[in-house]
Amino acid sequence: MLKSALLICILSLGLLSGCGTAISDPVVGGPCKFKEFSGSCTIIAVNETNMSRTVSTTIHFTFRPAEPFDLTGTFLNGSENRVIADTHLESASYLGLPCLDDLHKYPLLRQDVEACGVTTGAVLPCKLLVEIGGTCTPLAFSFK
Repeated sequence: MLKSALLICILSLGLLSGCGTAISDPVVGGPCKFKEFSGSCTIIAVNETNMSRTVSTTIHFTFRPAEPFDLTGTFLNGSENRVIADTHLESASYLGLPCLDDLHKYPLLRQDVEACGVTTGAVLPCKLLVEIGGTCTPLAFSFK
């Protein structure tokens, strides 16, 4: 009986360790691919919120393309006018503000973002990024 229990334990450990390597081998999703559209973003508001010990700075803005753009081949196919009409809301830490690259600070406070020129009414160059491959955020903006 003891030998049987020992044999089951050894086999179980061997199977579990084998399963662990098999699961980690496949790559899921792949690299993100985006269609990029240059334009400008008009800042509507910069807000700092305190939520249960976490400070978050969000930016409300609108996007205007530099030239007419086509979203064919993306999940937004035919939604060009909606992207232009919508007000977008993003966390400041995801927008890639160049002046914050060397700051290495988290959380980003409203004063940090405003020191980069991101203030209500400002018009800044930005890019609309629309996913066309991989498993990524389907719609993003970059202020770089």
